[in-house]
Amino acid sequence: MTERDSWEVDANCRDINVNTFFGTADQQQAATTICQPCPVRNACLDYALTRNMEYGVWGGHTQDQLHTLRRRQRRARSRR
Repeated sequence: MTERDSWEVDANCRDINVNTFFGTADQQQAATTICQPCPVRNACLDYALTRNMEYGVWGGHTQDQLHTLRRRQRRARSRR
């Protein structure tokens, strides 16, 4: 079992059509609702950020929110 599999088994989205997380803005907004109470939300977000996932909803964050988080991470690293 891979690292992703270990947390993905417990994800709220495990039985949801993946298009919900990679579809239109409305679909992605619906996906964030699925993510909010998810017990592995932080692991999912960490997975997306460390692997530079460009598309979809990860850890309850839309694509635009992920891009913002990445920019903040880069700025924080450059200040060190």
